[in-house]
Amino acid sequence: MRRVAAMSPRPVDIVVAAFGVNDVKNGVPARRWVQNVTEFVRLTQTRFGTPRVYLSGLPPLGAFPLLPQPLRAVLGGRSIRFDHLLDRIAASHDRVRHVPLDLSLDVSAMAPDGFHPGPTIYAAWAQLLTEAILADRDADTARAAPVQARP
Repeated sequence: MRRVAAMSPRPVDIVVAAFGVNDVKNGVPARRWVQNVTEFVRLTQTRFGTPRVYLSGLPPLGAFPLLPQPLRAVLGGRSIRFDHLLDRIAASHDRVRHVPLDLSLDVSAMAPDGFHPGPTIYAAWAQLLTEAILADRDADTARAAPVQARP
């Protein structure tokens, strides 16, 4: 938030934000997290000319292969809850979209620490966000196209 607030206001087309995993694992209360994300959306849309904001969904922490149980189950449940909250935040704002991370995780696709994504997961994540951005661009273009009269 401090970094965004310190940036010079200027128009931008899109903002992509990915947050939540550290909040989930560090026990940030859901109510405070919702306030923070909502404030981030408000701040970016007022400072940067109402860009489209893409909120990257939280990864399925409950599927992280090397997290031990019961930690995996606890973090998995919290990440699902926070992701649902993220979807609700996006739905309550114009030009804000939640992009769920529907990714399968296996040990071979993770970084060596077993907690962070590896290159394959990062590529799939980027692809999901790119598809959402391009779909919105195409929809905006279609809406803006002049209607041609039929002969």
